[in-house]
Amino acid sequence: MTCEKPNDIVTLQAQVRSLDFRIRQKDSQGLSEHNRMLNLMTMLGIGQLTLDDEGRYVSAGIGIRRLLSASGPDVPVAELFGTASARRYFEAIQNLRQTLQALPERRADAPWSRVFPDPDSDAGLEDWHRKPKDGWEIKGATARSMLCDAAEYHLCSSRLLIGRTDDFRVCYTARANGFPADLSMVVGARLDIQRAAGEQRWRPETNGYCFAFGLYSNSGSALQRSYRDVVPLADVCIQPEKDHHCVAERIGGQLRFEVDGEEAFRTLDLLPLMYEDHGYVSFYCCAAGSVFSDATVFTRPTGLDADTLARIESLRKATVETAAGSRQVNLHYAGGRTFLVQEADKRLRPDYYSCLITAVDVPPT
Repeated sequence: MTCEKPNDIVTLQAQVRSLDFRIRQKDSQGLSEHNRMLNLMTMLGIGQLTLDDEGRYVSAGIGIRRLLSASGPDVPVAELFGTASARRYFEAIQNLRQTLQALPERRADAPWSRVFPDPDSDAGLEDWHRKPKDGWEIKGATARSMLCDAAEYHLCSSRLLIGRTDDFRVCYTARANGFPADLSMVVGARLDIQRAAGEQRWRPETNGYCFAFGLYSNSGSALQRSYRDVVPLADVCIQPEKDHHCVAERIGGQLRFEVDGEEAFRTLDLLPLMYEDHGYVSFYCCAAGSVFSDATVFTRPTGLDADTLARIESLRKATVETAAGSRQVNLHYAGGRTFLVQEADKRLRPDYYSCLITAVDVPPT
């Protein structure tokens, strides 16, 4: 694979995802292209900053190490850049982490309301939007992907099911009668939605959560946030011709995925995605013979108060000073324990690599 100029954000992110998989498979060309991208990020003043669950430094990309005043396993992240503005930002992140971590237990007994199927209707999946249009056979509550000229299949709810700040729980049954790869569920944008002129973000997962079951040719399962893997690949795979009972859930910032009663992963999103009109539910697969059935969607109001919701929005992006070199850097939360750091005076061509910085957690335009 050659890392050519991408036409849009989704193209480049798909390239990165493919390269990451090929590296895991010890693909030498994939490793070479991945190194090329890392070198480019270094040249453009971009770096990835990783923290542990206690908010302490774990690692930083080569491109930003010279901006750090201190580093090492015992250094609190609030001290990394050596300035008051950086300290305030990361202390606010840590306070928010504590609030989000306590929420699931506090909300354990809060009731859920079923929003799909509509309690007053027997409607199934027939009115859900299909891509490709001739790629799905739907009968009542069961949808089957059909053999056609397509590499991917999407099935998206025809109406908004989940409110901007709602908790959600999606239960469904998935089965692979053909090639076992990707029996995934997405909470995100509406299928085929058009964004800015010349930029087609039709994929529901571009600014949403994908609970990816059997991704990378059934290598495992993971959570993808705005099209980035944010948890390690879990060893939970699709068994051909078996009905798998899946549950995907968000409570505040905690996201978890369960398959056949066993938890595949659980993670904390420090700045949970809460965009208007991004509460559509979609199913995704990449092989004919995939079956989704008995989908049920539950929601309830979040337990986060108005002040906490305001803090979440204010922390999505920040510019802070660094003591090293007296420079400014932009901080962008990328999901999980990862932040992307960009030197504030760098100018990136938007049609090239801006997605590595701005697409990870910026409300769609």
